[in-house]
Amino acid sequence: MQTSIELRIRLIYHDRVRRRLERDRARQRHNSARFHRYAACQYATRSPFLRCAVHPDIQCETCCDYSP
Repeated sequence: MQTSIELRIRLIYHDRVRRRLERDRARQRHNSARFHRYAACQYATRSPFLRCAVHPDIQCETCCDYSP
């Protein structure tokens, strides 16, 4: 049978894991929302690191090759 100290340590550990999972899920939601904004272009790379395959250094709206 677990002592109260062991139980408390276990609950603290589970709380830390739960908070880390929530933070990671929030980060994934934020990144996917940002990515889908640029995915409308046919030249989008579908990568969170590189936005455009043709002109990676300019915004999609100002690109001369932008075609949704």
